[in-house]
Amino acid sequence: MHMLPSGRNPWLTMWTAPRETLREILEAYPEQRVLLLAILAGIAWAFHAAVAQHIGRWNNLWVILLFCVIGGAVLGGVIGIYVGSYLLWRSGRWLGGLASLQQIRIAMVWAFVPLIWSAILYLPLLVLEGKELFVRGALPTTANPLLIFALLTLSFVQWTAYVWHKVVIVLCLAEVQKFSIWKAVANVLLGWAIVGVPIIILIVVAIVLPNLLK
Repeated sequence: MHMLPSGRNPWLTMWTAPRETLREILEAYPEQRVLLLAILAGIAWAFHAAVAQHIGRWNNLWVILLFCVIGGAVLGGVIGIYVGSYLLWRSGRWLGGLASLQQIRIAMVWAFVPLIWSAILYLPLLVLEGKELFVRGALPTTANPLLIFALLTLSFVQWTAYVWHKVVIVLCLAEVQKFSIWKAVANVLLGWAIVGVPIIILIVVAIVLPNLLK
């Protein structure tokens, strides 16, 4: 993406000034590279999920990488971003939000910039750890103290970026919806609840109903 009119590089300033950067993106380049960002966001999400769920315990490395790149791009990226944006737009309307669906979608893809950066940090971890990265997570598997320090430092930076990404989502949503921070948090929670509550109810019914029918 081009530098913004103010001279900001959004790939950097989404870290330090997300609201101001998003505001300028919406004014200058509202639809540029939204699909590409959604794909990169999905791949980043898939890498985090693969490491957190230790899927290397029952899959080989190439299957994991294919899942992260192809599955992440389609499911976590294109489908996830577009469906998630709609849920945030719908739930935000109930709270008096002013953003359009397009603005919500743009806010969400750019809020994933820290997550994309954090996923890039998996590359040196992948080189150093190989498949073990997806078996034991980012925990070091070597006795070399310098390598342990390097791995732990990379892991700390990577997870800090992951957490900051969650904060940036709230900040970007507050910006486009014209919400306070707490109202933006409520918007996120309500959007998740639209999907999460029915799923929980179905799980409870599936567990309880067979016992009631005995």
